[in-house]
Amino acid sequence: MTKLFDFTLKPSTFKYLLLGLALLTTSGCGTKTNGDKVKEAQQCLNTSTPASAPDCLEKITGLESEAAYLIRCAALFIQQGFATPATIATAADSLKGGSSTSSTAAAMTVLAFNSSSSQATNYTNSNLAVTYCTLSKSKGLTMLASLAQMATAANYVKNTISACTAAADMNAQLACMKTNADTTTKTAVGTAVLSAYNANCAGPTVTASYAQACTQFNTATGNGSVADPAAIGQLFLNQY
Repeated sequence: MTKLFDFTLKPSTFKYLLLGLALLTTSGCGTKTNGDKVKEAQQCLNTSTPASAPDCLEKITGLESEAAYLIRCAALFIQQGFATPATIATAADSLKGGSSTSSTAAAMTVLAFNSSSSQATNYTNSNLAVTYCTLSKSKGLTMLASLAQMATAANYVKNTISACTAAADMNAQLACMKTNADTTTKTAVGTAVLSAYNANCAGPTVTASYAQACTQFNTATGNGSVADPAAIGQLFLNQY
C-alpha cells in the first residue's frame, strides 16, 4: 500500500497536507465511522489556529490509525505556528546547504518548539511530535519532528543547565549538550535520530532533500548497527 503524504520538505502547509484524508473517508447514515471522525478532525484542523488546533484532537480520541496519528502530528506543528509555507521552506533550504552538521543545525534553529513559556512543556510536545509523526508513517513529517525535537532539547538544556546558557547559536548549544546533557535528554535525542534514520535514511534510496541530514544520522546510528538511543544521542552530539 502506498504511504500517505510522503512529504519531502516542500513548502506546503500542514493544514492542506491533510486534505487528502478526505479521499479515504466515507460518510454514511447513523453511527459515525472512524473515517468520519478522522475527516471531521481534518476539517477542524484546516480552519484551526495555533490556539485551537489541540481542540480538534478530541474528535479522534481512541483512534490509532496512521491517519489519526497524522492529524495528531500535524496539530502539534500547527500549535507551534508552523501552518504557513515560510517556515517549512526555510527548513528545507537549510538542509540543502553547507556541511551536514551546519545544515542540520540551521534547520533545527527554525523548527524548535517554543509556543509555551514553559521549556518543559515545549520539550514534552516535541517528544510527542516524534512519537505521533513516526506512527503516522509520514517520512517527511518524521524528519521534521525529529529535527524539532532535537532543537527543542537543545533549547531546554540551554535554559536549564548553567554551563550552556552562554551558547550563542544552535551549533554551540549542541556542542554544550555533548558534555552536559543528562542521559534522559541524550536518550530523547537518540530516539529522534533513530526515527528520522529509519524513516528516511535506511535502505538503498535517500531523498535528495535529506542527504545532508542522513550523512549525520548514518554516523550516529552506525548505519543502523547501534540500537541504544542514549548511545545514538551521544554519537550525534559528538559531531558538534
